[in-house]
Amino acid sequence: MVATGPSQVFTWDIIKAAGPVKGIWYHAYVIIDIFSRYIVGHTVERAESALRAEGLIRETIARNGIVPQTVHADRGTSMTSKKVSQLLIVSHCETTKFTVLGRAFTVSSWRLRSTVSLVESSPVSSSRSSS
Repeated sequence: MVATGPSQVFTWDIIKAAGPVKGIWYHAYVIIDIFSRYIVGHTVERAESALRAEGLIRETIARNGIVPQTVHADRGTSMTSKKVSQLLIVSHCETTKFTVLGRAFTVSSWRLRSTVSLVESSPVSSSRSSS
């Protein structure tokens, strides 16, 4: 998989992040443009949700104004959900699946770009649905 310019290939993952209190966990969704290595979409939620994943991808595409040629993800429940699959089919995006190296790239890129704790930089909005 090769990107020769920005917004051609996105990779994304959902990373479980520890909250401020023991036993509290957040789900950090991150979408990275593999050419520029910029985080083009992210959110932090209290629970993993296919509906929220689909919404984040839709918002990221709208914000960029360009539909990527390829969206690379692992086989997690949100990544393989009907909502996300239908959005990518309608958007004419090719999908590829993660290798161990792909996941390491996404996670390490997210951590390198995070200069503030996840909870502080993207507080969970009480107005968002967590279903």
